[in-house]
Amino acid sequence: MLDDEQKDKVDETVKRMRNYPKTRKCKESELDYGVIERLANLQCTNAEIAYAIGVHPVTFCKWKETNEELVQALESGYHCGKISLRRAQFDVALPREEEGYRGNPAMLMWLGKNILQQS
Repeated sequence: MLDDEQKDKVDETVKRMRNYPKTRKCKESELDYGVIERLANLQCTNAEIAYAIGVHPVTFCKWKETNEELVQALESGYHCGKISLRRAQFDVALPREEEGYRGNPAMLMWLGKNILQQS
């Protein structure tokens, strides 16, 4: 699960990407793998991540074919995001009486079915 500092960094990234001019280009050598991993943690698509870093989705996919560090950042982020989701499901499924229920069980079921391929 993302801590407050990581959430702030992702929020800053999203704010910056709204202000990117359409001609902005990111070079492969300038990639911020931490930002890419945090966006993958949120289960962002390749196109969303490409937009956030300022490249065309086709370029981003080409970089994935040759850049092992990029692939590792994406895989790590996606897997950590799924772990966080699974942890949240357990928190709702097995609540502590002193804390009460947390979250929305219907939303957790939807996320489990769509992201974790649970039936």
